[in-house]
Amino acid sequence: MIFVKLLRNTFTLICRPALAGDYFRFLLSQARHGGEFVRAFPAEKLMIGGLSGFSEFHSCTNFAKTAERKFLSKFSFGDGPILDVGGNLGLFTLLMARRFPNRTIHAFEPNPSTFKAMRANFERNGCLYARAYPYALAAHNGEVSFEANPVDRATTHIVPENQYEDPAAKFPIVRVSCVTMDSFIESQGIKQVGLLKVDVEGYEELVFRGADRVLSNGLAQIIYYEVCPELTRRAGFTPDAPSRRLLGRGYRLHFLDEDGKLQPADLARISCVTLENWVAIRDRGVLT
Repeated sequence: MIFVKLLRNTFTLICRPALAGDYFRFLLSQARHGGEFVRAFPAEKLMIGGLSGFSEFHSCTNFAKTAERKFLSKFSFGDGPILDVGGNLGLFTLLMARRFPNRTIHAFEPNPSTFKAMRANFERNGCLYARAYPYALAAHNGEVSFEANPVDRATTHIVPENQYEDPAAKFPIVRVSCVTMDSFIESQGIKQVGLLKVDVEGYEELVFRGADRVLSNGLAQIIYYEVCPELTRRAGFTPDAPSRRLLGRGYRLHFLDEDGKLQPADLARISCVTLENWVAIRDRGVLT
């Protein structure tokens, strides 16, 4: 079985030279960092460590398309701290910290192994104002069940309560602490959020349910969130539920064109979307 797997992997690398080059960099990083897998991002001058293996080493470079990178690097965000809900390995927070080195960024990551790697990456890159929290943002304060996949960590998510002790579960399911965004904002004394990023594998609706005061009062002027009908449906919500909630709180919805510029979006577009990151804006004054 091991020989067959090795033969299959070798054939894949031969047929995909770009992948083979990345695999060589993967092995080299392991040798350079004492067995730890570390990915360098030369353009951003960042190092991402704590990677679980080659799959994560290879895929973490594709966290955002060119248009999304342009948007994040050029858009005029409002004042106040940045919130990164679904921090994963911390790359989004690190990019924002490079652009706004003196701004506080609160990053939330419930998966225990991913949280450990994220916090280490903040230290590795000298992000003095990045704050890491090992809990989920949800619609209530307390606990939720969470899939703690230690390998494909970008796809981990909250799971329904009846699956907590499911013997057929493919990956470990653990209990983790959760808070509402309203509670967190109040506890921190935050008066305005410069940017709220939400990427929680289909559970965006739960995050927004727990942020009713934040959304109704427009404390988060700009929300950068994932739209993926398949994941949202799998989480038990209608695909347009998160976007519909934002519209109901006075936000205008946008998608990004190829140049990273905002274009108006409506709920009808969601039926044609496989995976996009949308931008919801409350204050017309920040639309640039």
